[in-house]
Amino acid sequence: MPPPHTVVVLNDVLFSGASLACALVAVLIAATCLKPGRAAQVRRWLALSFGLKALGFASAAPWIVRRVNAVFADSASLLITYSISPLWCASMILVARSWRLGSVSRAFGFTVGGAAIGSTVAMIVLWWHTPRTDLVGSVSAKLAETATGTALILTYAGSLSIGLIVLLGACRFHTDRLGEVATREVRTAVAIISAGVALDLVFAANQAAKALSSAHGTPLVALEYVTAPSAILAAVLLGAGFAYPEARHRWRDAARDARARRTCRALTPLWTDLNTTRGAEPTPWLAAAHPEIRVYRMMVDIHDGLIHLAPLLPGVGERSHPQSSAEFAREIRGAVLQMHKSDSPTEGQYGFGEIARRPDLPFDQQISWVSSVSREYRSLTDRKQT
Repeated sequence: MPPPHTVVVLNDVLFSGASLACALVAVLIAATCLKPGRAAQVRRWLALSFGLKALGFASAAPWIVRRVNAVFADSASLLITYSISPLWCASMILVARSWRLGSVSRAFGFTVGGAAIGSTVAMIVLWWHTPRTDLVGSVSAKLAETATGTALILTYAGSLSIGLIVLLGACRFHTDRLGEVATREVRTAVAIISAGVALDLVFAANQAAKALSSAHGTPLVALEYVTAPSAILAAVLLGAGFAYPEARHRWRDAARDARARRTCRALTPLWTDLNTTRGAEPTPWLAAAHPEIRVYRMMVDIHDGLIHLAPLLPGVGERSHPQSSAEFAREIRGAVLQMHKSDSPTEGQYGFGEIARRPDLPFDQQISWVSSVSREYRSLTDRKQT
């Protein structure tokens, strides 16, 4: 019995989109695995697994099924989908092994690869002895009407389950080994991967249930509606889980860099005037440096400039209340103008802590304090120009 037209259209959209998404994930992961090390080895196997996922999803899309079957033989596309499963299972086992032990021995790799190839050959033999079936959108129901077709699908579901169970065991091992030392990012990633594994196991059980029901002559068409969504959502969760720590790390780096660039822009007015006042030339490499390095260098230059202006700035002991950033900016502006009117250079008389005005603050908070002073200073210079 052919599947409903709604299922065919749904599978067209979902499997095609999932294939493109998995291919993109495979390329992105492959781009981060060029350096040697444990993480790179895990990523290499992950890139392979998602590449296989992309090929499997593509070969299950009904519009590709029709074209492949028209060129080769009926249900040839299904053979591609199913024969990929042992290879994907092997890649997941190698991912889990690398994740747990940090490396994969040559003997273990050859053993797993040989088992995967043997399973693939067995599935090809089963497919060869199965009467050809013209599949238009159905993934397994019609093929399972014969004994060899049922065996083929159960082999597919079984190999898929083995890889998933091994991966789930690696997740449990990882969290148990780290214990309380595990970071929040690692725990979140493991939880997402575990959810993806559980959903993929549901997909494998769904495939087996469809095969067994078709073998008994009562195919459960309702199961076709959950085949594509469960497989695709599982792949999304697996990809998100493995990508989460790296994505989180890069997001934090990007946020920190953006904050440093904003700080550089905030410090620029005060930094430029103080450098000009003491006749200092900007460092040639500063413009191309990392934003956080630029912030640190600009802070050093600003404090050097304040030390240069020290004789023209009121001392801390001359005031009876905490100094605001606006007051400090006015004092600096007045000292800069006085310096420009004076022909004789001044020599600094005070230390870093005196001039910083807030030596009690950590360096990050000193940066915020000087940034606020620089913003007030810029508003003063803008008013003077207008």
